[in-house]
Amino acid sequence: MEVPVDDAEEDEEAPIKPPKGRSIAHHHLRDGTVVYLSFDIEIGGIIAGIIQLSGELVRIMIVPSAKGVAGDTATEVERIPITFNSYVKPWTDVWDQNCIDVHQIHPTDERITSADSIDHVWQQFSAWLSRNIRRTDTVILVAWNGQSCDLKWLWTLTQAPGSRLSFPNQIKYFLDPSKVIAHFKSCALNKSKSKVGGYDVASMYKFVNGGRNLNGAHDSLVDVKAQTDILISPQFIPFINRSMSVQHISDIFTATQQNDFRRELEPMRPVHNPWIEPIDVDWQPSTRYSYTGHNSGPSLGPTNHIRDVAVASGRDLAKLFHAILPVNF
Repeated sequence: MEVPVDDAEEDEEAPIKPPKGRSIAHHHLRDGTVVYLSFDIEIGGIIAGIIQLSGELVRIMIVPSAKGVAGDTATEVERIPITFNSYVKPWTDVWDQNCIDVHQIHPTDERITSADSIDHVWQQFSAWLSRNIRRTDTVILVAWNGQSCDLKWLWTLTQAPGSRLSFPNQIKYFLDPSKVIAHFKSCALNKSKSKVGGYDVASMYKFVNGGRNLNGAHDSLVDVKAQTDILISPQFIPFINRSMSVQHISDIFTATQQNDFRRELEPMRPVHNPWIEPIDVDWQPSTRYSYTGHNSGPSLGPTNHIRDVAVASGRDLAKLFHAILPVNF
């Protein structure tokens, strides 16, 4: 039963309250204007960042059950055949070996050396998305365990201070299948209801595909298609339009988390041209200025020049500042 709305709620700017137990995207789902973007990335490490980016689009016509939210079914499923998959050439060759061990992609791999930068790849990704959805569509981003990894990198690309890229404005919501499955004990994919090996993509894929193994896992396109298989499975469909399943993109990260991201990014973001920032350089002051050697460094305290300026300048801090950092500096 639908909740009646008054005139104020019908205003385009006012959100329409979903029925009890339904997701905040319920009215878009009911109208058939939702497109799911199954999304995944591979990274070369904290410094290198994204090295592969993939996506698949799928439309699901969910039919609400009269018996309750647990009985929802899908009458139509359309997987849009044109997927997106691109490797990315990062700005540095400094990669994390742990990441390499997982996806077996190396900095010298031809797929990486011949790839475009993340700026160009992101523009291609945004153009692909725009070509394959309608202007009236609302996109739900689907990312497995995405809040801990994928969304952090999307924030870095499009929201972090100094970022030059923009987030597609039709992506309004976020859904994490692993979080949904773990939350609902009534879900057939939950460990309490099944003998599934774990909440990772490969284990879930094997379960919904009758024991068939996922070959090529940790390639982002392979993982994207496997994630879509799970999303459209009869076991998962009844849990899409639930109150906790879908979140607003803007609500994913708290202000505290965003501040943490800023602190993490600050020492690793590349400097702009023509500056050059060397990697792994262990710099030490010369012996003359070191307090740890036998020379003991210079005399403690201000130099005679700074002392003279301080006395002469009185309360004029600008003169003292320019004595330390002259204008030509």
